[in-house]
Amino acid sequence: MNLAGLFAVIAFFVFLQSCAKKVEAPAEKIPVEDESERLRKEKEEIIQKAAGIGFEEAKAELVPDPYVMFGLGLRKEEAGELEEAEKFYSYAIELKPNMAEAWINLANVQKKIISEDKMIDTLRSAIEVIPDDPRIWAALAIAYSEKGENEKAEKILKDAVERVGMKEDIAKSLGYIFMQTKRYSLALFIFSELKRKNPNDPQISFLIGEIYMNTGNCVRAIENFNEGLKIKKDKSVLNNVGICLLKLDLTDEAKGAFEEAIKVDQNFWPAYMNLGLVYKRKGEFQKSEEMYKKALELNKNPDVIYNLANLYETMASYFRQSPQEALKYINLAKDYLKEYMNTSGEKEKEFIEKRIEKLEKSGEEIKRKLEREIKKPTTTQK
Repeated sequence: MNLAGLFAVIAFFVFLQSCAKKVEAPAEKIPVEDESERLRKEKEEIIQKAAGIGFEEAKAELVPDPYVMFGLGLRKEEAGELEEAEKFYSYAIELKPNMAEAWINLANVQKKIISEDKMIDTLRSAIEVIPDDPRIWAALAIAYSEKGENEKAEKILKDAVERVGMKEDIAKSLGYIFMQTKRYSLALFIFSELKRKNPNDPQISFLIGEIYMNTGNCVRAIENFNEGLKIKKDKSVLNNVGICLLKLDLTDEAKGAFEEAIKVDQNFWPAYMNLGLVYKRKGEFQKSEEMYKKALELNKNPDVIYNLANLYETMASYFRQSPQEALKYINLAKDYLKEYMNTSGEKEKEFIEKRIEKLEKSGEEIKRKLEREIKKPTTTQK
């Protein structure tokens, strides 16, 4: 699980909490808590109404409120309008320079549209402005870790602990880096301690589940995933539950988990791909093909292409007694393997080429068989 994504997921929650800023009580002495809730709802309504407008129009027409601009940035990011999201987050920071969640989301967007280095530069700039916010240090450490620079990531966290102490965000990041470097015992220790202190945080249960999944303990992985899912539905975690169930040969239960993931997000292609595998195992090849093609429609991921090629190769073998059907699936398997080969490394290309050669030989053999069938004389009864 990508913890950088975790910061983005919780950002809107942080934003709503941030709206509860201290205000003077009005004449009718409405309690501060009620007034904060009223302000939060007002900002939500503004964001809802302005969600369809662009940055320049929003800047010209709306009150320059950093929380509103941040909320609109979230909407644009969710819609895939990353350049617009970048503008909204940048403006939110201009209005409120110590808004940590805006800095983190800006950095994540810049990673997608510019580069990892730009993300790191932005987070370093954030630390100069708000050096005592642990979320910024944690996000910077994760950025380095995801770039493969784990020594730098650990140095950042060491500096963070010296500056702000071992805060929860810092501890989570340290656990994540231990996961990335496969120091699972250390990661498990950190997340277990965090879970003991924060039993209702689903992300911690998800991360512990992922540690067990990575170390081959699918039963414990499912237990922890399900603990978190009781608090919060998560498509990626449901997908992981399905993968673990498949490894335990619980095919029907795995199918249910993947279907639950799709209920959370109907465009979640990994769940369709895994459903393709489920139906293949069940021998329902047409349904498997349908799921793989749906996944491919959503994302032309090499894994989907490879799995589809494998399915067609299996179908060619299954329909061996029907030469024309078998030949059709052999050709499809070859086509998808050739497409997959464009994304593979040199060593894998050699393996794929051998598979294609084997399929071509099978295809030639079937063609010869068909030719013999055509040439075979027919007999008539008098």
